[in-house]
Amino acid sequence: MLIIFLLFVGIMANGQNKLRMQDFESRLTNLIVKVAEAPTDNERYLASEQAVQLLSSALDEEESEKWRWKLPAYASVLTSPDGLFRIFTWAVVRDNGEFECFGAVQFYDEKEEEFIHLVLNDKSEDIMNREESVLSADKWMGAVYQELIQTSAGGHTYYTLLGWNGVDNITDRKIIEPVTIRNGRLQFGAPLFRRERNLRRIILEYSNAAAVNLSFETQYVQEVERKREKVKGTNRYHTVEKTKEHQEKMIIFDEVEPQVPGMEGLFQYYSPSGVEVAYSFVDGKWERRKGAQGRLTDKKLNKNFEPLPKSAPSYQFGTNADLKKLSVSELQPVADELRSYIINTLSTHPGHLASSLGTVELTVALHYVFNTPDDKLIWDVGHQAYGHKILTGRRDAFQTIRTYGGISGFPKRSESPYDACGSRHGHRLQTARQYPAQAYCRHRRRIAHWR
Repeated sequence: MLIIFLLFVGIMANGQNKLRMQDFESRLTNLIVKVAEAPTDNERYLASEQAVQLLSSALDEEESEKWRWKLPAYASVLTSPDGLFRIFTWAVVRDNGEFECFGAVQFYDEKEEEFIHLVLNDKSEDIMNREESVLSADKWMGAVYQELIQTSAGGHTYYTLLGWNGVDNITDRKIIEPVTIRNGRLQFGAPLFRRERNLRRIILEYSNAAAVNLSFETQYVQEVERKREKVKGTNRYHTVEKTKEHQEKMIIFDEVEPQVPGMEGLFQYYSPSGVEVAYSFVDGKWERRKGAQGRLTDKKLNKNFEPLPKSAPSYQFGTNADLKKLSVSELQPVADELRSYIINTLSTHPGHLASSLGTVELTVALHYVFNTPDDKLIWDVGHQAYGHKILTGRRDAFQTIRTYGGISGFPKRSESPYDACGSRHGHRLQTARQYPAQAYCRHRRRIAHWR
């Protein structure tokens, strides 16, 4: 009778645990849908915060590591083949198109002999030397992971994650992230790349208009085998090269590079170079393989994932009055678009690039706060005013800058009422302040009062 009673209690407990996990899954599903589809930033962030709290409560449940989660495609749930590592990730897309990732990780702590979980905190924008930094759950290079690769060597198990981040309206990012767990400590960025000692992860950042492949799959590898063979009929030897081809499981991705010379580091101009890069796991390390050819399959990283939609910038360059209709939170996308427009134009036209790029945010802020052209803006260096020209009704004319019959490369009073002073290379602001009677500026009385 005692045995029957204990079996009955066990069955009841398992049934109750299953009901609790089903309830967690149902509520989490509703929250993840809200994260993706709620109409405002506040609603999406609130849903994400609630999802993190609810997921943490679910992972506190006994034997939660055995539950097979079925969540909407907006979220990713990956479990390692050994069942000792599981990671949940999703993204919140802001109204301005920027992404922020959220999630949690659950893994087996050999030291404590139990499963524990940690909440992931996306600190992508705060991380310096992104490819060389050792990170943790509290300082995480945010991504929505789509592939989990388990490898082992020397008695240690490693997990390598392949992920994606929409970043913003200009660029996307894909990541190869090796993970280790030692003494209950989770580490993002394991030193698993052979002959690249400081490399902890591979990050591909590129124009969101480009299609970049990143996947783990079986592909062909060509290897050249060299042998010393005796020349027939002689005592001499020569080296014979033979090319062999075999199939191998590997991480394969498109190399990206800037398509416009001089744009290194400006990832909105990066796209595939036409070269495929491959890494195979050999003797405990990811080793770069030469001769890999991605021609066996056409699988793509996001094959089972529905990327969250990005909204187009709400602002199109027009007049100063148009700018003032925006909220403060909408100004950064304006600055990003303005910067891209300057770079695009000057990649094929003459002009001064760096000085105007350095004043993009300042230019947007000045025209947003002040009532130009009634309030006068004087640029100490005329090269800084390219953004000013574009924001004040000269977007299309900017394509003719510094060309015959085109607009000037400097502020020019005869060109626009917004150009209060004909400044050129430098120190015009000092001249306008100290010598208003001789300065090339309008409304000298107002300028004189600045002293």
